[in-house]
Amino acid sequence: MLPHSSDGDLRLYVGGHLAAADSSVIQAHLDGCEECQLRLADIAIQTRWKEPERRTDPRIPVNFEGRLKLLDPVTSVG
Repeated sequence: MLPHSSDGDLRLYVGGHLAAADSSVIQAHLDGCEECQLRLADIAIQTRWKEPERRTDPRIPVNFEGRLKLLDPVTSVG
């Protein structure tokens, strides 16, 4: 198993600031490490949603929890 990714590397990964080779190493580790997946989600929330919103469509309020599904372009079909 690959060593855990540092918070700094995960921040760079979220921002798309890593070289392709480094990004591939982190992605390979994330595929099998739930701990780093959770850390990545926390970092993404902290960094990405501090910026102004770029959406053009208004948000629509709903009375149920949202769901997030991570799709893999190789194995996800239909």
